[in-house]
Amino acid sequence: MDIAALLYVTFKLCMNITSPSLR
Repeated sequence: MDIAALLYVTFKLCMNITSPSLR
């Protein structure tokens, strides 16, 4: 598993939850 990929997905998910309008 790639740590970078996991971090990217987590960050994107967090951002989507915190501010979906910002995307």
